[in-house]
Amino acid sequence: MHIAIDDASRVAVAVAVTGICPDEKAVSAIACLRAAVAYDQSLGITVTRVMTDNGSCCKARLFAAACKDVGLKHIRTKPCTPKTNGKAERFIQTALRAWAYARAYDTSDQRKSHLPEWTHM
Repeated sequence: MHIAIDDASRVAVAVAVTGICPDEKAVSAIACLRAAVAYDQSLGITVTRVMTDNGSCCKARLFAAACKDVGLKHIRTKPCTPKTNGKAERFIQTALRAWAYARAYDTSDQRKSHLPEWTHM
């Protein structure tokens, strides 16, 4: 799952971004990036930079090109320092407890179908 949180407003970007992606490749990360920027723009938020972890999808040249294309400065967290990305880490912990493992699901598709309810979309 790719997530995006606006640092100033603490808005966790909606289902289009917090949706379950088929993989952790650059193409999925770019789709998340574009959706997050579009969502923030719909709220009147101007995005100037993006901070990501050091996953291979965010270190890919394709992702760097997408950031440049959208006009964003790309910065990455310090390796092995989850507190740098604390808001996202906290959101992930809450998602795991309140949605992903809050109850037993028979299938991953069933779990996925409950994500919009949890994110209030």
